[in-house]
Amino acid sequence: MENIRLQNFRCYEDQLFTFKRGVNLLIGDNASGKTSVLRACKYILSAFFFWI
Repeated sequence: MENIRLQNFRCYEDQLFTFKRGVNLLIGDNASGKTSVLRACKYILSAFFFWI
Protein backbone atom coordinates (compact mmCIF):
# COMPACT_ATOMS: atom_id res chain seq x y z
CA MET A 1 0.00 0.00 0.00
CA GLU A 2 1.58 3.25 -1.12
CA ASN A 3 -1.09 5.69 0.01
CA ILE A 4 -4.57 5.90 1.42
CA ARG A 5 -7.13 8.67 1.09
CA LEU A 6 -9.73 8.98 3.83
CA GLN A 7 -12.91 10.86 3.01
CA ASN A 8 -15.62 11.22 5.64
CA PHE A 9 -14.06 8.45 7.70
CA ARG A 10 -14.25 8.91 11.46
CA CYS A 11 -12.37 12.16 12.27
CA TYR A 12 -11.14 12.79 8.70
CA GLU A 13 -13.09 14.84 6.17
CA ASP A 14 -10.51 14.50 3.37
CA GLN A 15 -6.94 13.41 4.05
CA LEU A 16 -4.25 11.69 1.97
CA PHE A 17 -1.58 9.59 3.69
CA THR A 18 1.50 8.49 1.73
CA PHE A 19 3.57 5.59 3.01
CA LYS A 20 7.19 4.78 2.24
CA ARG A 21 8.81 1.35 1.93
CA GLY A 22 9.79 -0.20 5.21
CA VAL A 23 8.53 0.96 8.58
CA ASN A 24 6.15 3.93 8.88
CA LEU A 25 5.37 5.53 12.24
CA LEU A 26 2.13 7.24 13.21
CA ILE A 27 2.92 9.82 15.87
CA GLY A 28 0.47 12.25 17.41
CA ASP A 29 -1.46 13.35 20.46
CA ASN A 30 -4.26 11.32 21.98
CA ALA A 31 -7.45 11.40 19.89
CA SER A 32 -5.61 12.76 16.84
CA GLY A 33 -6.68 9.93 14.50
CA LYS A 34 -3.81 7.42 14.58
CA THR A 35 -6.10 4.47 15.26
CA SER A 36 -8.49 5.66 12.55
CA VAL A 37 -5.69 5.41 9.98
CA LEU A 38 -4.83 1.89 11.16
CA ARG A 39 -8.48 0.80 11.04
CA ALA A 40 -8.87 2.17 7.52
CA CYS A 41 -5.80 0.21 6.41
CA LYS A 42 -7.24 -2.89 8.06
CA TYR A 43 -10.57 -2.48 6.25
CA ILE A 44 -8.85 -2.01 2.90
CA LEU A 45 -6.53 -4.98 3.31
CA SER A 46 -9.25 -7.30 4.61
CA ALA A 47 -11.53 -6.34 1.68
CA PHE A 48 -8.67 -7.00 -0.75
CA PHE A 49 -7.97 -10.49 0.63
CA PHE A 50 -11.68 -11.29 0.91
CA TRP A 51 -12.12 -11.07 -2.88
CA ILE A 52 -9.10 -13.20 -3.78
